[in-house]
Amino acid sequence: MRFLGTLLRVYSYAFHLALSAFLLGVAVIAVASHRPPALGVVPFGEDEMVSGVAILGSIGLFSTLLALLRVFRYLFPLWAAWVLYLMAKGWLAGPYHFDGAEAFRIGLWLIAGAAVALLGALSALRLRRGRYI
Repeated sequence: MRFLGTLLRVYSYAFHLALSAFLLGVAVIAVASHRPPALGVVPFGEDEMVSGVAILGSIGLFSTLLALLRVFRYLFPLWAAWVLYLMAKGWLAGPYHFDGAEAFRIGLWLIAGAAVALLGALSALRLRRGRYI
């Protein structure tokens, strides 16, 4: 059981670090190209899209690193739950529409990945002293 918890935590850290790097990269590219990104999943309008995506990426990186370094673990599950909420709401209940069945399947896989990452983030709350992952 310990192995599964460790595996979930490592997956959760990797998922959210990759997501945060992606969001920050999108923001940097948008600033460099002077065009806002067209992300239908995040709840920002065109005017505040670049700053909103950069802030989301920064919050994700900050909360993941705080949990990974065991400075403050309680923010990480909140971030993971927010990511799952944004993905599910944006892709399933929002105005976003998929181009085909394969794109919809990829969206469902990403939502499932975010749900598993949330489980890993919740397991990070149960770490004992002296354990680092």
